Amino acid sequence: MRKLFTLVFVLLLLAAGGAAAWLWLGLQSPYQGFAAPGVFIDLPHGASSRTVARLLKQNGVIRSSFAFEMYARRHSRRRLQAGEYFFDHAISAHDVFWQIADGHVYEQPFTVREGETIFVNPDLSGEPDDYVVSQSEEGRPGKALLRQLKEIRGQTILHPLNRRYKDLPVTNHQRVMGRVVRLRKNL
Repeated sequence: MRKLFTLVFVLLLLAAGGAAAWLWLGLQSPYQGFAAPGVFIDLPHGASSRTVARLLKQNGVIRSSFAFEMYARRHSRRRLQAGEYFFDHAISAHDVFWQIADGHVYEQPFTVREGETIFVNPDLSGEPDDYVVSQSEEGRPGKALLRQLKEIRGQTILHPLNRRYKDLPVTNHQRVMGRVVRLRKNL
């Protein structure tokens, strides 16, 4: 009987060690399950760690959604930040977590230098990926925002150029006032 207990104990110990090694591999070893140019992941506001893990796994960024979710729960004081992230090389799930928790989002350069003018055509409403001018967040007249028009899961949103601001849905209060048609240097 004592040999049976010893055998069961050793088997449980081996199983626990194997599970720990599998979790460690899922978190610490770099992984790339996506094509060479890279992959964009758009994490919506309010997404749970389970949703984020599922999106990352589906797009080939992480090896194990379970390991990522357990790691995120272990660091529950660090919130995963919404935004658009770009992954172009093999990276560990540990590093992916900290990139998202620290909010290192993909930033598209958009520069209007001193002496340049943006031309906006109020007759054009804009298509996804166009830069547009919309009313301010409060919908107050006289205030305008420069945003990028995006379509996410069938909903048209106004995407900020600065990630510290949130996406805004296109509504009666957030209407598009015109599309940016060109940029000119003033001489």
